[in-house]
Amino acid sequence: MSAKPLLMGYAGMDYGTFAEIRLRSVPVEVFETYKDRLPELLRRKAEYYYREYARAEAGAELWRKGDLEGYGQLVFERGKSSIYNYESGCDELKKVYEIMTETDGIYGGRFSGAGFKGCYTALIDPEYAEEIEAKVTAEYLKAYPALEGKYSFHLCESADGAAL
Repeated sequence: MSAKPLLMGYAGMDYGTFAEIRLRSVPVEVFETYKDRLPELLRRKAEYYYREYARAEAGAELWRKGDLEGYGQLVFERGKSSIYNYESGCDELKKVYEIMTETDGIYGGRFSGAGFKGCYTALIDPEYAEEIEAKVTAEYLKAYPALEGKYSFHLCESADGAAL
């Protein structure tokens, strides 16, 4: 089951067929009005969607203003919501998230490819690059020693897009 037809049904909205429904078709006001009627898992996943949409808009504005700390905080919030509301991420990537949130010099970060061991991308202050690499590597490999030789850290310039 999905939150989309439930929310649209509660609001008396015509939703056509199940295949045609997209959460983006449900106004946030409808979600706010009826979210307490949803089963917890569906509510949390819908919550993730609506909050992520708002974070993306706010993040774009912070980026335009050059507010890296504010932007990074939103990216970290996205990661937390992805883990706890959307229930994504493998244990290894959740650990990197945890380490990164506790590391000086990191504005924000997120993981991708979470179901396939994926990667973690962070926006950092380059002045802290060596300290970040040392701390994250040490703490991560302490938690997952079997990944010695498989884990890697790459520092990329992002002015024209990230590249290795």
